[in-house]
Amino acid sequence: EDLTATETRWTMAKDALDISLNTLIPSTSSKNKVAFVAFDSAVRSGYTVDATSDKSKITTLVNGLTAPSPSYRGDSIQKGTNYKAAISTASSYIDSFKATDKTTPVYVIFLSDGEPDKGSAGNAATLKGKATVYTVGLSLGSNASDTLKAYATDAAHHNNVTDTSVLSKVFGSIATAIASKVTITDVINTDVFD
Repeated sequence: EDLTATETRWTMAKDALDISLNTLIPSTSSKNKVAFVAFDSAVRSGYTVDATSDKSKITTLVNGLTAPSPSYRGDSIQKGTNYKAAISTASSYIDSFKATDKTTPVYVIFLSDGEPDKGSAGNAATLKGKATVYTVGLSLGSNASDTLKAYATDAAHHNNVTDTSVLSKVFGSIATAIASKVTITDVINTDVFD
């Protein structure tokens, strides 16, 4: 179905997060780790999680998220999409992870429903130098979609979803692409077996 007035970009963003978590951490025994950074005009205090394989930590935060609203007249929380703050936080999570595990590849799924008012191509280059970056726009206009595409590893790593029925497919494709990079090695102990 097409995006309607009742299916806001905010609802679509929460649905996308739920789909991505269920795809990337399919069970409690999954070894995949996901970090989460909620942002609008700033990174939301109390709504970030460093690398975890416990998706309930993230789903609890996601379920608690509400659409931004002003807390006082003139409050800027109701507007703005601060890519710079989100990328800075994600980048620090990546640095922390890579300090203890230099061999496991890192992937970022950068999901946004708005055009950035803070952030630049330089921020994109920093992130792309540390991880493979997928970007998913939620019903973005062409200018906003092009801006978000610049943050992706390349154009093939970018999607702008305007139809809710393809959202699951987009995240499934990303998860499949990530999973295809995994190598399984079977080692036989020749001291025990001939």
